[in-house]
Amino acid sequence: MSSDVSPAGKQQPAIPEEWMTLRENHQYDYSLAVLAAQERDREAEREHNRRSQKTALLFFVGLAIFLLILTVAAFFLNKETFLLECVKYLAIGGGGGGIGYVFGFKKGVKKN
Repeated sequence: MSSDVSPAGKQQPAIPEEWMTLRENHQYDYSLAVLAAQERDREAEREHNRRSQKTALLFFVGLAIFLLILTVAAFFLNKETFLLECVKYLAIGGGGGGIGYVFGFKKGVKKN
């Protein structure tokens, strides 16, 4: 039998059937414990992602409200030049960010 031969070529002693059953039961219990640990880890990971997305959403909604208030105030104070400068900086920053996003996306597609 090839399973009874070790890599060095020596014959291994026969393992009793009860030990094999215990070994199989232990492996089954161990695999259940590993699956339970993975489930807990995934649950913690999902909760972390949920909190991160909520924080980012609140930040960007707050930023949008602030910019809206700033724009309305500039209109009421007749500061059109201020608004034009803000739009200019927004276009430059947004365009640069968009170009960077496209380059990063294409780089990621090439890797995959």
